[in-house]
This record gives sequence, C-alpha cells and structure tokens, in this order.
Amino acid sequence: MDENIRELFAAIDICHANEMTIPTAALIYVAIDTLGWMKYGAIEKSSRKRFTQWCEEYINDFFDENCNATDLYSARCATLHSISVESSLSSSGQARKILYASGKDSEDIPSISNKILSKVNTTCIHIDSLINQLKIGASIFFDQSKSCEQSMETIDQARKKQFVKIPTDLFKKILPLINNL
Repeated sequence: MDENIRELFAAIDICHANEMTIPTAALIYVAIDTLGWMKYGAIEKSSRKRFTQWCEEYINDFFDENCNATDLYSARCATLHSISVESSLSSSGQARKILYASGKDSEDIPSISNKILSKVNTTCIHIDSLINQLKIGASIFFDQSKSCEQSMETIDQARKKQFVKIPTDLFKKILPLINNL
C-alpha cells in the first residue's frame, strides 16, 4: 500500500480512537479523494466522478438503500468545505445529508434511525463500518493494481506528484541547487 495512504489511515485511526468525528470524516474523504485520483486522475478531471467511481468500485458493499456514493460525496463536500452536513447537492435534493454514528453499541443506530431520517432527506451511517470498508477497498485497489501494468503506471505517475518527506539536512543541501535553476 502507498505510504501516504498508510499515514492517512493511521491518522484516521488516531482521530477515531479519540472520538474526533469531524477530523475522522475529513480524513476518510481525503483518503477516498486521493485513491480516486490515483486510479482515475489521468483520465478523469472531475473530482466528483473520481470519488464516486472509486467508491462504487471499491467500497460498494458499504452502500445500501440509505446511502450511496453521491450521498457520500455530498458529505465529503459538506465536511471539507464547511464542516457541516449540508452541501449544494443535499440542499438541492440530489443527495441525502449524512449523520455519523460511532463507537461502542452504535452499530444499530443507522438502521433504527434511517426510517425517520429519510423524511428529512437525511441518513445515518456507521463511521466504524465506513473505515473498515475503506481499508478493505484500498487493499483491494492496490492488490489489483499490482497485476495490471497500466494501473501501476498510473499509480506511479500519481505518486510522483504527491507530498514527500525530506529530512531537514537534505532539504538544506538541495535548496541552493534549486535556487540555481
């Protein structure tokens, strides 16, 4: 698996273990955005299409009649752009608002609440389940990519554009070289 994705998953786990739902959700959406970009970035410019396409291909088991990839994308927009539950997709009725259930004894909250919440174009998801499905989906994505030369090429091209960690001493050495370009 990609080092940056592993780091995102570690941050998701830390935030989730400390009951920080907003950062947990934000990092989940960043991870899906990144995985979608790694898979489809060379051929698809729309982040919405990359996000929903990746979700439908790799975490489709998470979805049911109460939540689909567009709902999740809408929640991504609401969370990342305004830390709210409403996005332009949900306010226009094209997606449901998403609430998050999390933690011990919360597994049944979505099934209990969604009948009532559906009346107000809202759904509840179990964030623990989303985390698990995301990790499974990412593993499948990277495993499948290993057997496809074109997929590996696309991922390698994406990796070349990602953040890299450079030790301070090395950065100080290369900075003058960059200055001379």
